[in-house]
Amino acid sequence: MQSGSSSSALREAQRILFHGTLQPLARPIESELRIKLEQPALTVDLSALSAMDTQGKARALKRAELRLAPRMSVSERFPAN
Repeated sequence: MQSGSSSSALREAQRILFHGTLQPLARPIESELRIKLEQPALTVDLSALSAMDTQGKARALKRAELRLAPRMSVSERFPAN
């Protein structure tokens, strides 16, 4: 990453790191830890790291909702009381 990179580029780099590197590495590490520690129920939880992508997911959901919403006029969306 360059020092002048945009925030969207940074988020994309973090997303790629999380989904392309950390999650795939966590699976064999989890398996190895279960064996070595004799804890078959042990899990490696990386869900806290996925919070960095929460804003992007929310924006994508909002765009999807807007595309799926029926066409309504402003007065239908915001009726006067």
